[in-house]
Amino acid sequence: MPNFSSNIPQPSQALLSACEDHNITPHAQAFSASSSVPLMLFEAGQRPNNSLNAQSTVSLLDNLRRGGSFLFTVGMHPGQSPFWLSQALPSTGWTSQRQPPSYDPQTPTPILAPDATFFKGANLDGLAAPLGFDIRPVSAVERGQSRYERYRIQHPILGTDMAPNSDLWSRPLLNREWTVRACYNTIERLPLLVTSRYGAGKVAMLATTSAALGESPAAQAFWRAVIGWLNEANTRGGSIPDIKPSLAMSFPSANTVRLTMNNPSHTPLPVQLVMRTLDRDGAMLGDGAGEFVKPVTLPAGRSTVLDLPLLPPALPGIEANEAETSLQVRAGLLADDGSTLLAEQRAISLPPALRLHIATENLYTAPFPFSGPGTDALAGFQGRMGTATSSYAYLPGSVVRGAVMLRYQCENLAPLAKVEDLTQPGNVSVVALNDRGAAIRRTPIDHIQGYGTWNGKPGVENVLQFTFSVPSRFSAITLVGSCESYGNFALHNPGQLAVEIDDKPGTAIADLDSAFTKGLGQVRIALPPGTTGSRVKIRLPWVPEVGNRQRQEPWLGEIEIEGWPVPISTTDHKSGRLTLALVEALSGHRQPVLEQAVMLGSCETRLQDFTVELPQSAKPEIYRLEGTFQPDNAQNRVIATAPILAISPRKTLRSIQEITGPDVFGTGMIVTNGFTQFFQLATGTSEPWNGWGHPDDLVWAYSRQFKEIPPKARTAANRLYATQSDMRHYSIPWREFSNGEPFFQTSVPGLVQHLKQQNGWKKSVLVRLNFADRWVIGPDLRNCNSWQEYVAFDSYLRTQTGKGLDGRTHTEIENSIHTDHENQWQAWQLGRYVEAVRAIREAFRVEHKDAVIYSQGFPAVAGEPGRELAQTIRGMNDDFTWGMEDNSPNLTTGRTLGSLAFNPVWQVNTMMPWGFVSPVFNNWQWHDPVGTTEPNRRLLHNRIWRGLVWDDGTYAASATYGYTDNVGSPYVLTAEEYQQWWNLQQRGSLLQPESPLGAGLVISTRKNAEPQSTRWNGSDPTALPETRLLMDAFRSLTEAGVSIPFATNASTLASWKPTPSASLIVLNLQDFNSEEIQGLIRVQEQGVRVAAFAPRSSLPPNVAALFSRPGTFLLEMLASGLTHAQALEIAAQLIKELELPISFSADFAGYGFRCQNLNLIVVEDWLEQTREANVRLRKSPGAQRASAANLNDHNTLTVADDGAYWEITVPMRSGDSVLLAIQESR
Repeated sequence: MPNFSSNIPQPSQALLSACEDHNITPHAQAFSASSSVPLMLFEAGQRPNNSLNAQSTVSLLDNLRRGGSFLFTVGMHPGQSPFWLSQALPSTGWTSQRQPPSYDPQTPTPILAPDATFFKGANLDGLAAPLGFDIRPVSAVERGQSRYERYRIQHPILGTDMAPNSDLWSRPLLNREWTVRACYNTIERLPLLVTSRYGAGKVAMLATTSAALGESPAAQAFWRAVIGWLNEANTRGGSIPDIKPSLAMSFPSANTVRLTMNNPSHTPLPVQLVMRTLDRDGAMLGDGAGEFVKPVTLPAGRSTVLDLPLLPPALPGIEANEAETSLQVRAGLLADDGSTLLAEQRAISLPPALRLHIATENLYTAPFPFSGPGTDALAGFQGRMGTATSSYAYLPGSVVRGAVMLRYQCENLAPLAKVEDLTQPGNVSVVALNDRGAAIRRTPIDHIQGYGTWNGKPGVENVLQFTFSVPSRFSAITLVGSCESYGNFALHNPGQLAVEIDDKPGTAIADLDSAFTKGLGQVRIALPPGTTGSRVKIRLPWVPEVGNRQRQEPWLGEIEIEGWPVPISTTDHKSGRLTLALVEALSGHRQPVLEQAVMLGSCETRLQDFTVELPQSAKPEIYRLEGTFQPDNAQNRVIATAPILAISPRKTLRSIQEITGPDVFGTGMIVTNGFTQFFQLATGTSEPWNGWGHPDDLVWAYSRQFKEIPPKARTAANRLYATQSDMRHYSIPWREFSNGEPFFQTSVPGLVQHLKQQNGWKKSVLVRLNFADRWVIGPDLRNCNSWQEYVAFDSYLRTQTGKGLDGRTHTEIENSIHTDHENQWQAWQLGRYVEAVRAIREAFRVEHKDAVIYSQGFPAVAGEPGRELAQTIRGMNDDFTWGMEDNSPNLTTGRTLGSLAFNPVWQVNTMMPWGFVSPVFNNWQWHDPVGTTEPNRRLLHNRIWRGLVWDDGTYAASATYGYTDNVGSPYVLTAEEYQQWWNLQQRGSLLQPESPLGAGLVISTRKNAEPQSTRWNGSDPTALPETRLLMDAFRSLTEAGVSIPFATNASTLASWKPTPSASLIVLNLQDFNSEEIQGLIRVQEQGVRVAAFAPRSSLPPNVAALFSRPGTFLLEMLASGLTHAQALEIAAQLIKELELPISFSADFAGYGFRCQNLNLIVVEDWLEQTREANVRLRKSPGAQRASAANLNDHNTLTVADDGAYWEITVPMRSGDSVLLAIQESR
């Protein structure tokens, strides 16, 4: 009888009963991974018995590989075990690092079982469980991580060394057949159960603990199916054939991979063929979308050739492969039982032989005609070096210049080569030369031995060698260096070049500096026709000076080697007609730009310049340049497009350079080091170094208790200066000295005198005070527990009431404050905060300067105090990278809207990072985060066009400024990614929301500004229940398909001028005062439809009467803590009762807005499946026709007339977001 071993501390009875039903008995000893135990049950936790290490993992993996079965469940704090086992699990385990969620639904989430075959018809109705960890095999935010497998990495959790070209994220081919068997009813369909194969064994992974499923009949049926699957007979394997087969890979066409499998033995050999496809840059394609598994029997003594399609039909493409189908392919042969990898090969496929590309003016030379953020806004974008990025947005009537590039049998072959630095053997930075990307100043950090540039040796000739596995024909070489438009990086360009093919001298350039200047950071060197070889050597002789300046260490972002593998015919050619047209995507109107006959020889690139004048238009126009090459031999034509947005914007985002630009005088305060800006500390060490917290400022801050001191702090005798927190750099300047003098009022005059001595003071009317990490923008009251604050507050109370605080110890005083004096404490702290900021503002105003406090995060201060603070505190951002709430973009966008709706006065900036898509996956690599275009676009779309009804009643974007980022950029940023990044920057700035298409969330915070009930926080709005309420409701309703384009405060309803079809959803009606109720009545009488969450019995008569009117709807329940199923039910009611103008097909989300007579709708895919979305837009009165376009690529979309609605069909990539434009006409 088989047995099982288990380390699960409290297994559910349903699980044990399932084992008993299948005649599996417990192992006599504690958990064992011995091969004598066919079934292993393991729950990851932090207890010693629930945690694996390197040694214990080996035997477990070996048992599993040889045919064991493994159930892996995840505790609330799973520790390192998911990482030790990630090579065998269907999920890499990274999401186990997510902090325990605080905003998940309060009730268990229903479970869906999409795999009826697995559960064999069992009745799982009613099965529910609390949300667990995300165990998707490859979520969209994780896909980009495998792009870094090319680097040596020290595992940030385990500390193990991962060699270059590992399978840390893409996983070994032994680990295969990832299948979701059951999932939670959430918009993402987060898996509850995923199964897979590892070697000859079986794996079932549960997103939570076994006990979380309970003991219901449905839970018993669930476990019977899981244990039954694990218990199905596995062949115990592990044997290796005496003579192994070999595997070779080639690509007979752009869409086909050819596998040649040779069995040299004298007997037929049954094997399993496993193929895993990644995108051309190494990113995963999705949950098993790129995997192929097939049993094959190899005949004795000969080869078997198998041609397979590169992509399944359901995966039409991803952004990195737009108009190309080049892919990375891993193929392997496993033993018949799957236990052993017998052979493996990796290769990169070639794109189609005939390709077309369209580029407009390079941003380095194109004029920038708009007032919003430009190319200088983001440092990461400026680091693109000579990567050509095309202009996207133009004023109507502008002349667009560009070039069409046509190639035949000509591709950048450098990624196929082995690259070596012959001058500095072992120079790891050569990895940057053939990764298709360039990123300046990206060097090893965050455990990653990555480079954005090759870094050569100054003062000597540098020699680089590219070695190809097969002979190839070469036509040109392109060096990507730096452009003079950015910094002094052109000093790092090489000065001369000589090319050798198979050690034979070839083309040389004596003056590369002029060539780099002319080529805007690129130099393309044509090679003699017919150049063929397998080794390309690039010599870079040292030239000491660039003009009259000293040349620096040579850097190159990329070297492209154009060519095609031989054999190819030197007489082969392609002839046909090349056409280019300017297409108006909404109307379909086509304006011819060029047409000509073209003949291309093999390995040839042809450039054709063009100019086209855009028509004048008062409204935004969505164009695409559409190029077509039709071969004469009637082959399928080749098409390429380039998007152009023509717009004369009524309003743009303001550039954050107004506050952070080089012409603005500024100084930075960061951690305890910030105090050095105000005082000569003179603590006796004078030992500053690069970085945060030095001895001087730490000692100075601690001795004066200018430190974050949390609640429940204790005075410990063994701590220096008897402080209540550890000796770190967590400063807080918003308090008094021990003699009662407030810090800022005392010290700001010294700061002003210090700054007056600095360069730049006289020429700038604005002074920026950067409040950076741990130099908080305002006091977090939870950390305001110092003795001097208690003493000062006690004195205040005695002055006001004649009686001070009770108690003598820290704990007794803290209890006295929060039990008897909370309102006075909050009002007193707020008054001190406002006075401190006023002191800063006035001290600079005396010098005829405007001071701005610039930082990260918002204060949450209601009423007039907030308005005064907003005069000085502006330009800050909400941290949606490091500070993403619960790894949820929707929850985080809700936090931003909730923070602004708390008091809609804050002029904030919106960030625009590229690569950082998840704190779980990117926090550890924040200097160089990596992702892919689709989830990056989804993250940024989710927030950038949200609106706000401001305190003066106007409707506008929730952000005032753009753009910043608080993280680095990837080592690898390709030309496609830079282009998508720039296009999104332009759309985010120029398409400003003027009115909403959907409902706005409303909260009242009036009571928070009243003396008897003051509540606020200087740096964390989520400390306030109103902010948490809005962000929670926003996520639930958004993910249920409700369009929520804006939020506001109830105080704005008296002055807001609503537009037709506007709707409101009130979240805390019980807190509205009489003026706010009158504002609600006012907008309802103007046609605004209103819904509210509130029990009718709790409403005053006049409010109850309001919600008996047509166009109102009362939801008698709380707006927080909803499961997705509950939210879906509510969403259906809201869409109907509020007559919302937008609705989405199942499992899509988004929102809409209007801008300059265009309807614009964001559509987001959270299910992460390539498919079509159907978006319904209510017709405007009198509209007879409608047209639509996808603003990601400016392709025209299909619009159907469905009575009162337009229905738009939108092709969606997995994990992507699309911005739609819909234009109606009469």
